[in-house]
Amino acid sequence: MKKEEKKGFFQKIKDYSNKVAEFLKKVKEKIPEQWIPGEITSYSFEIIFLVFLLLSLFQIPFGAIFAGNVDAKIGMGIPFHFISFDFTNPNNNPIAFKGLFLDVLSYLVASYAINVIINYLIIWKRKRENLEKKEKTKPRLYKIEED
Repeated sequence: MKKEEKKGFFQKIKDYSNKVAEFLKKVKEKIPEQWIPGEITSYSFEIIFLVFLLLSLFQIPFGAIFAGNVDAKIGMGIPFHFISFDFTNPNNNPIAFKGLFLDVLSYLVASYAINVIINYLIIWKRKRENLEKKEKTKPRLYKIEED
């Protein structure tokens, strides 16, 4: 065997990582810049999560709890409850991982959609401003004086 044909383990990994980097570069060229998530996605996710957590806090049946009804359940999370306290069975796990996963997934999709919409609006505004600037600028006309 020739030495060129025989590649070491680390060389194979390096070649593979170069191929993956080239593939990712090609994919990034094809995806519009509006679809790439940014800081807006994380901020909107945080806001959505906190708003829905506060909304679920308002849905706690305080009247039933203060009346001494032990059958009352406290559930937090919209649209699925990911934290639920059961007073009749306190040994049950209060965290529902399926509800948590589905809630977080739906919040991420909503925040990503908000990010894409805001990016399209920002880019549309920039294009409109550029068109307005182009319309305002006119070529300068020079007068040629003949003697």
